[in-house]
Amino acid sequence: MPPGVRPSDEYAVRHRRPYGQTRKRTDAVALTRTVQPARISESQHNLGAEHVALPSDEVLSIWNRIMKYQVDFSFPLEFPVYLTLNSWLTADRVLDLGSGDGYYAAQLATFFPDKTYTCIDIDDRAIEAGNEQFGDFFPRPLSFETADILTYRGDFPVAIARLLVQHLEAPEDLFRAAPNFLQPGGRLIVVDSNDQLRLFWPLEKCRWIENFFASFSAFQPGRMHSTSMPGLAEDYGFKVEVNHTLVIPSTIPTYKDVFYRSYQLFFKIVQDHYGMEFDYKSLFDQLDEWAQEEASYAQIGVNVCSYRLNEVR
Repeated sequence: MPPGVRPSDEYAVRHRRPYGQTRKRTDAVALTRTVQPARISESQHNLGAEHVALPSDEVLSIWNRIMKYQVDFSFPLEFPVYLTLNSWLTADRVLDLGSGDGYYAAQLATFFPDKTYTCIDIDDRAIEAGNEQFGDFFPRPLSFETADILTYRGDFPVAIARLLVQHLEAPEDLFRAAPNFLQPGGRLIVVDSNDQLRLFWPLEKCRWIENFFASFSAFQPGRMHSTSMPGLAEDYGFKVEVNHTLVIPSTIPTYKDVFYRSYQLFFKIVQDHYGMEFDYKSLFDQLDEWAQEEASYAQIGVNVCSYRLNEVR
């Protein structure tokens, strides 16, 4: 992790058990009670009060834990991409769409304190938590607004949508909304999962894990939205500025344990709250075996794409 990144409160806790020791599966809900995290928003998963009922506090707290894990292991690899974007480096104001409690924006503000950051989210619980945690954030305080990204109005040079597009009904929804909050010539930076690059190995020992993700992809088809978006950009007045695909491997020190805990929580929330039928006992058992295997490996893929809005709307 680059110097200066503020990890989540539980970051130091999650590496205590060496891999040489036998590991028993920790109850995922109990993990969420180790610390009292700020909530993240369901707008990370669906957009707008008129589109979805907001989740319970329990679901929010689990998602908050998962999302912080994802930022901690992904941001160090996403960070260099921002350094290649002149439009980002010269921007003075940034809009974070579906920001949750602002944890990702706080990482950006650590390295780019020359900008102001506006975080919007449909869930006022996330906005309240963000104000408490990052309203006075050093070196750059974050501002928060309760808002629906589909109707929000603004005039920003850059907007970020991180792990947001996969939860839209259609990727075009974001392209249609973006001219309402971007300046002409502004940039829309989309960071989202690339499930085609996800891999658990050895394959023959990870069949339940692979079958789960195949079922979940059918259950949530939007997970491929970020991959299809570049081909749609010109139809909505955008041009692809850069398009990077990142591979995040479990071989980075501490990442295998972070992957294990993150997926443990993710499987648990799908089991308890998504209503997707599956053999979850076999799934959890296989994840435990993968974590204990010395030579096991996993990777995830992330797409980072910057779109430029045409000068004339």
